[in-house]
Amino acid sequence: MFGMPVICYLFLGGMGAGLCICSSVVALLVPVERYGARLRSRGAAPSVLYAVVPRAYRMLVAPGYLAAAFCIAVGSIMLLVDLGVPNRATLLFQSPTTSLLTVGSFALVALFALSAVSSVGWGLPSSRFRVGILRKLAAASVAAGAVVAAYTGLLLGSLVAVPLWYGPWVPALFVLSSLSCGVAALLALLCFTGLDAAFASLVEHAVRADALLVVLEALVCFALLATALSGSYAAAADGAAELLGGSLRDPFVFGFIGAGLACPLVLDAVALFMRRRTAALTLAGSAGILAGAFALRYCIVMAGAQVSFVQGVMR
Repeated sequence: MFGMPVICYLFLGGMGAGLCICSSVVALLVPVERYGARLRSRGAAPSVLYAVVPRAYRMLVAPGYLAAAFCIAVGSIMLLVDLGVPNRATLLFQSPTTSLLTVGSFALVALFALSAVSSVGWGLPSSRFRVGILRKLAAASVAAGAVVAAYTGLLLGSLVAVPLWYGPWVPALFVLSSLSCGVAALLALLCFTGLDAAFASLVEHAVRADALLVVLEALVCFALLATALSGSYAAAADGAAELLGGSLRDPFVFGFIGAGLACPLVLDAVALFMRRRTAALTLAGSAGILAGAFALRYCIVMAGAQVSFVQGVMR
């Protein structure tokens, strides 16, 4: 339990949720008149507005949804691998309860389905999807993505037995990191598809949003460490010490703080000073954020699990 498969799930599930939210926000911001919608009617039946998705939006939104579905699927497989017995997962759906695990599992399935269907709806130049259906799918995807992003953090934050994780800070940190990963992945898609120039305004707003998320991550991380070091739980203080000066110092300081927080902010400052943002700067910032997000989850999981296990053995 809480090995590399779980770390991969926390990363991929969070990134998938964040990317699905970002893709859905872009979809909702598209004016209805830009769909190139047309009316179709059958005999005496009333005419219905069907979507003819513009090519530029197709090349951006559809891959975003598809990548989100892929991340969620692979992350869920990692979670099943960690369980060891995949049949256990079916019990959650055969006998559902109001537990956090059940709600999170249903949200994962819903988000995967919404992402997959939305990728088809946005990927086809002219489909049987109505404009209203595409927009409702996007709104539902935002809600499901928010639940999954929160679930990846609450999965750890609800464990009283691990003082470093327990409380509001780890869930808040993981939610912010998931959103930051989503924005970073969206920016990378804009560059890879060559749409960064066509969506220059979107790139500018996304960069500003990601910079804000990075700053909030830094503040929440500081609050987490300060609470752990000043609290009454020795296990939490020992876990924070492992992150700052122990065996996890390098991946935490250089991986998360350096690559995931400091470098993206520096690159944003350079782009602001140059008054232009190249694709290379955007991709470098996105890569740093994604690498830092994985390092964050690795360090938080290992710090909490190692310290709690050692103290449990010593007792």
